[in-house]
Amino acid sequence: MKDKSQLVFCLENCRVDPSDNSISFQTQGDELSLNEPTKFSLQPKFIEVLSYLAERYPNVVTRDELIAKVWEGNVYVGTKALTNAIWHLRQQLSPLAQDGAVIETVRKTGYRLLLPPVFDPLDDTEEDLLQATAAKLQRTTKRMRFMMVAMGVLILISGLFIGMHLYQDKLRMTDTQVTVLTRDPGSERYPMLSRDRRWLVYGASRPGVTSSLYLKDFKRDDLPARQLTPSSSSELRAVWSFDDSKLYFASCNKATDKCAITQLTLATNEMVALAPCSSDMTAIDISPDGQYLSYVSSHEVGKTGGIYRLSLVQKDATAERQSCESLL
Repeated sequence: MKDKSQLVFCLENCRVDPSDNSISFQTQGDELSLNEPTKFSLQPKFIEVLSYLAERYPNVVTRDELIAKVWEGNVYVGTKALTNAIWHLRQQLSPLAQDGAVIETVRKTGYRLLLPPVFDPLDDTEEDLLQATAAKLQRTTKRMRFMMVAMGVLILISGLFIGMHLYQDKLRMTDTQVTVLTRDPGSERYPMLSRDRRWLVYGASRPGVTSSLYLKDFKRDDLPARQLTPSSSSELRAVWSFDDSKLYFASCNKATDKCAITQLTLATNEMVALAPCSSDMTAIDISPDGQYLSYVSSHEVGKTGGIYRLSLVQKDATAERQSCESLL
């Protein structure tokens, strides 16, 4: 709300306007003829004194209070200036003093306005409207700023999403490249990659020799694949141990025509037969925890081929048949 000391008010037919430090008198003849009222400009301090007396009406306002309000407590300047202001105000408001004084001097205390001021309600309402409009504009500005920030964040996230999507599409659209890793006959049938993706083991047949297992090191592309098993036996497919330190495969000895599930320790190149089998092409796999080996075999006389499971953690374990005991 606007400061009351800044509001327009009337003392009978005298209109006091603090905005331009003026007073104007409207006579009855002026009202009928619609003539402009007589207007006088006063010093700002005079209007401030009159406005403060009107604001405090009908109370007595002490000289000290007026000096503190109008002259900011400067007693040296304000004492004489206040007396001068009261004198000039009485002179200017003399048309209102037909029935007595307009400003009363209260002995040893201060001054009091004798006429009741009538404040202009439209002046206060307009100020309230301006303040309400400013507050509404401020809220609207904050809301618009928030919406712009939110829109910017949304656009940024959308841009990142679209960029990632286009990048992934570009990767998917990249031409497939084929790299030849081996040229050994049959090596494409049962390749097996180690868990750490460094080694590739595969079975292959080279001219004039039986099938053997070979090991390819992806970190040393300049080196040829290394033969793991001897030429006196035949091997085609293998699986890796859980820690990539061993290989398990079916190995058939050409001299004795015997087949065995074999364990090869890569660090020492030691081979150990674990269980009987029937073919170097035996399907073989290892459990996810690396504790069991499963394979297909038909080595038992009088029984059809079946699935066998061999424990890799029990010492001297024997393979257990998992398939039904169907007889030939």
